[in-house]
Amino acid sequence: MSNRFRQLTILRGALSMILGLLLLFWPMSSAEAIIMVIGAFALLIGLVSVFNAFSMRFTLWQLSAAGGIITALLGLVALGWPAVVTTIIVWLIAIWALIFGVLEIIAGWIAGLNAPLAAVTIGVGLLSIVLAILLFAMPELGVVAMAWIIGFYFVATGALTIWHAVESGRPQQRVAVQ
Repeated sequence: MSNRFRQLTILRGALSMILGLLLLFWPMSSAEAIIMVIGAFALLIGLVSVFNAFSMRFTLWQLSAAGGIITALLGLVALGWPAVVTTIIVWLIAIWALIFGVLEIIAGWIAGLNAPLAAVTIGVGLLSIVLAILLFAMPELGVVAMAWIIGFYFVATGALTIWHAVESGRPQQRVAVQ
């Protein structure tokens, strides 16, 4: 690994760790900031799509314009109300967990309690429903938990990236194979 590449890899690892620490120590603010960045990106993509649709008038340009307008509007919503958008995302996860939980319970029930692992399937379904109830009751808990998980991921991968870059700069010891 070249010295310049190693330095950039260490920088990448450090930035990853900083992002991870921000998510760990300020989970709500960090989550809302990420939503705002995504919102700005969506607004930009939407405006570019609308501009392209009206300036080029290609086949089905109306669909591209409509998609661009919707994308830009969603971007504005994310920029204007990031807390609302993060709550909606948590509610979508809660809806998924509820549906998944009910389906798992039904699958376990149909398989019968004597079938191998049917009780486990029902247990997974019940846990999914408990998660859904918690997320519906306290969506901010879901945002914080997601931010912490992602934060731990970025801290760990950042540390490993830095370690890899540092180790790759050291002279390699050759081991004789007998």
